[in-house]
Amino acid sequence: MKRWWPLLSKGSVVLLVLAVVFLAYDDVQLRSKQTSTTTVVSTTTTTLFASCQASTFRGRFVNEGGSSGTIFARMYLTNHGSTCSMKGYPQLVPYGPRGLVEVSSIPNNSFFVGTTPAVPIAPPAFVVSPGGSVGFGLAWSDLPSGGGPGSCTSVDRMEVAFGFNGGYSPPISLGSDPLKTCGSIIVSSIFPLN
Repeated sequence: MKRWWPLLSKGSVVLLVLAVVFLAYDDVQLRSKQTSTTTVVSTTTTTLFASCQASTFRGRFVNEGGSSGTIFARMYLTNHGSTCSMKGYPQLVPYGPRGLVEVSSIPNNSFFVGTTPAVPIAPPAFVVSPGGSVGFGLAWSDLPSGGGPGSCTSVDRMEVAFGFNGGYSPPISLGSDPLKTCGSIIVSSIFPLN
C-alpha cells in the first residue's frame, strides 16, 4: 500500500496548513458574530416600551444619615402609570421654604459603591411595570467648604425628572427636617427595586 503524504511537496503542505487555519479562524469569527447578535437582541427589549414619564411616579425620601460632613439618602419612586422603560440619571428640582433653590445635581455612580441596595457602576436599562418601584442614591455635604462659615441651602422638597420630555414627579417631601446642602447634590443612576 502506497502512502499519499510523501507525494505532497513542501509548498502543498504549507497551502494545506494555511487552508486549515483559515477555515478554523473563519469558524471562530462566525461564532463570535452569532454571539454578539444574540446579545444585541436581548438588550433591545426595553425599547419596546415608551420612556417612563416622571409625572406618573410617586416618591418617598429616606435620609440614611452620614458622618464627616457627607450625608447619604435614597429616593424611592413607584410607577402609577403604564409599563415603560428607563435608563440614566435623575434630574432634581429642589425647593426650599421660599420656593425653587439653586442646587445642582452631579451624576456619579462610583460615589455609591458599597451602599445598600447596591448601585450599579453603569446605568442599567430596564422595564418598570405598573406598581413597580425604582430608586436612586443622593449624597451631599452639610459642611461649608474650608470648614468655616459659608453658604448652605435648605431643601425641604424635590421634584424628579427622568429626561427632558417626561415631565416632573409631584413634589416629594423630605420630611420634617429639611436637608442642608453646602454645594451640589450627587446622584446615582436610577435602578430597579422589584
